[in-house]
Amino acid sequence: QTVASLTGGKYYFPLPNELAGVYQEISALIGKGLIGGFIFHDSNGNGIFDQNEPKLANRTVQLTSGTFTKTATSNKDGAYTLIGLCDGQYQLKQTLPQGWKQTLPTAQTGYSVTISNASSFNDKNFGTTKTRCADIIDNDNNGFADAKDSTCHKDGDPTNTNSYDPNI
Repeated sequence: QTVASLTGGKYYFPLPNELAGVYQEISALIGKGLIGGFIFHDSNGNGIFDQNEPKLANRTVQLTSGTFTKTATSNKDGAYTLIGLCDGQYQLKQTLPQGWKQTLPTAQTGYSVTISNASSFNDKNFGTTKTRCADIIDNDNNGFADAKDSTCHKDGDPTNTNSYDPNI
């Protein structure tokens, strides 16, 4: 405590159940790893970024490792960056708005990323497309859209709200 006070540093005297939080705080101070990429509207749903497809702003990605969680939001160019990461295993996934589904990566769990020796990854891109039954369009020209469209219900009954599936 005295050394930390004299040098402008920090000291810790945690309870056992507080250790994980202390280690995460220390990691944030010394972490040098980086994960980034961009999020795009995969208009044709092929899981590949095509030059004419727009990048999406204000989309959230979440990075987890054990009890550690960190989020980032994409900027006006669709880019996001998570910095200050210590060596370790991480899971990166996007938070999908209602009515959207992920096309890249194909694994809905996102990306597994290993940071070692302060490595950086700038290629963790996410593709998303609107789901057909959540696009407010009469896709099959039957006069109804989304929840009122019989083709958007597992049982074909638009009065059965429990059978509606926006991902159809």
